[in-house]
Amino acid sequence: MRTQDNRATANPMFCVQVIIRDMGYRQEYCDNRCWWNAEELETAFDDEPENLDGWDGPFGYKDRWETVAVCFTEEGCKRHLELNGHNYRHRQETRIHVESFHRNPEMEKVREFLMSLNPGGKRDG
Repeated sequence: MRTQDNRATANPMFCVQVIIRDMGYRQEYCDNRCWWNAEELETAFDDEPENLDGWDGPFGYKDRWETVAVCFTEEGCKRHLELNGHNYRHRQETRIHVESFHRNPEMEKVREFLMSLNPGGKRDG
């Protein structure tokens, strides 16, 4: 925690995030479109199917980032992805993003405590 790049954040909260695709919007509210074929249980994104028989739509969709894990360090996020990344493989994309514990006194205190420990796990002083 002492040597990592905090990405210009005083109390960084490293987050593992995945893309979530929300579908079913009215297409005039979205830049992206999709079609649904209930018989084939298939969705076509962005490119209109050649033959629209059996397809419903178009519908709008939006992609958004959702946090699935929070760590004190970027290494913690990388380790989480090593141990649990198989659960996110069906997602289009994952990333490590930094938020902040700013104005979250509980987490600021926990982070302060962890920073007070020396590499052996004992408190300094």
